[in-house]
Amino acid sequence: MDAYYLAAASLYEPERSIERLAWAKSTVIAQSLTVYFDEVATSTEQRNRFIAAFKGNSFSSLEKIDK
Repeated sequence: MDAYYLAAASLYEPERSIERLAWAKSTVIAQSLTVYFDEVATSTEQRNRFIAAFKGNSFSSLEKIDK
């Protein structure tokens, strides 16, 4: 909710509602990834696989992350 309220304070015009929602969603995704990589025990190999899958749009390699 904080992300949406921050977006609403910056993009307050009614016609910019889609931009507010996009800002809030992007913030939530970024915060989720930060928490995952900082707080969840992930190895360097797992991080590298995730980054490679993200850059290459090939998420089939992510199946190996938890193994």
